[in-house]
Formats: sequence, structure tokens, C-alpha cells
Amino acid sequence: MIEGVLLAGGMGKRIGGRKPERTLGGRSLLQRSIDALQQVTPRIMVSIAPGQEHPEIDARVPVILCEDLLPSRGPLTGIYTGLQSSAAEAVLVVPCDAPFLEPALLKMLLGRRHGWDAVVPETGGQLHPAVGVYARSCLPALVDALNSENLSIRGLLARVRADIVPEDDLRAVDPALRTFFNVNTAADLRRAAAMLDAREAS
Repeated sequence: MIEGVLLAGGMGKRIGGRKPERTLGGRSLLQRSIDALQQVTPRIMVSIAPGQEHPEIDARVPVILCEDLLPSRGPLTGIYTGLQSSAAEAVLVVPCDAPFLEPALLKMLLGRRHGWDAVVPETGGQLHPAVGVYARSCLPALVDALNSENLSIRGLLARVRADIVPEDDLRAVDPALRTFFNVNTAADLRRAAAMLDAREAS
């Protein structure tokens, strides 16, 4: 079984805080990620910072809020918290600030998981570890990383069996690679609104 993990514990300083609550097209960024994730996983865990508030959630699958077990250590702690909070063999991780997640791409990543500890996309030489599949076999390497000074995902992936998914394979299911558009600033949110308007107009 595979379960979903939604990374929502970041500070969101560049957008003025409380990023998951920012709205796009009448829905919060958090809700938009849940809408995509619930199409491919039967249960979702939302990784949040201790004491963090969150917007109202509407989902047809169970959604469990999980406070980060090792806060303030970047996305690694969200992946770790998700794996520790789940009994699933692996988790599909997505961020709360990617409003155009493509379910077909998420399904493709899930389909590649067998025989790997992690499945992570790469475009233009850049890894996208916040959209990926992580098996329970990653836990020892995650613990070592979180207890060290090296909190980079790239460092983690160097220590596990990782399937790095090439751009051509990603474009086959998401031609514009919209899955990897992140909202980090107010300008990004305005651009996302323009993208949404253009999509709806077409």
C-alpha cells in the first residue's frame, strides 16, 4: 500500500507566512495539493510544524495531521515524519505550494517504485525531491541525515537506491511540467493565477 504525504510545515517567509492558507481560484494551496493527491492515494498525512494552523480541508479520503517529529530541518523532516506516521511500504510526497500537480505524473512515479528506495524527478539538471516516492528502506539514511549537518536531499539520494526520472519521461505525462511550478512569493501567486485563468480560458 502507498499513502500520501503532503509537506506543509515550511515557514513561507518569502510570501509573508502561512503559505498553505494562500488561495488560488477560490481554494487554498493546501486544498489544491490534497485534490491531486487524493486521486492516487487512499490516505493522506499532512506534515505540519508543531502548533501550526491550517486551512479547512475537504477530502474524500482520510486526512491525518502529523506534527513534524524533528522540526526546522527542511523537507527531510516532513518525509521522515510521513514515513514514521505511516504503516505503508512507501509514501508519495508532494508539497503544499504546487498548485498544478498532475495526477498522471504522480501515478507514473508510483509505477516506477518497485526495486527502488526513492523515485525522484529531474528537469534541466534540477532534482525535485518534494515530489517523489520514498520507501521505508530510506529511514536509516533519513535518520543519519537528520542527525548530521547534511540536510540536503541530494545527499540522501546518494546513499539510497534512487531512480532519477528523466525530463522526457515526465513530459510524456505533463508536457508543460506544470507539476513543478511552486508558489514561493506573492509574484509567484499572481503568475499562478494568470496560468489558471489561461487554462480555464482554453
